[in-house]
Amino acid sequence: MDLEQELRQTLARKRAPAGFADRVMEKTRTQARTRTVPWRWAVAAAVLVCLGGGWWKVDQAGRELESALRIASSKIDLAEKKASEVFVR
Repeated sequence: MDLEQELRQTLARKRAPAGFADRVMEKTRTQARTRTVPWRWAVAAAVLVCLGGGWWKVDQAGRELESALRIASSKIDLAEKKASEVFVR
């Protein structure tokens, strides 16, 4: 058989089986209902990323505060040391 003839026969229009359209429509209805779930997961993931970023900023601010307190403490210690040297003389 000729390749062109085989293609025409294979690709020829055929009648759909009984109930095909109903099955397709039912499938699209169930898929439309389940598509909202990934969207909700995407929103939940975005919220978690934002919250995680917020916690990271809080953690970073805490570390910066701790560093600032250490510096201030060392400066106060230095000032106390100098003041005691002045009063001891």
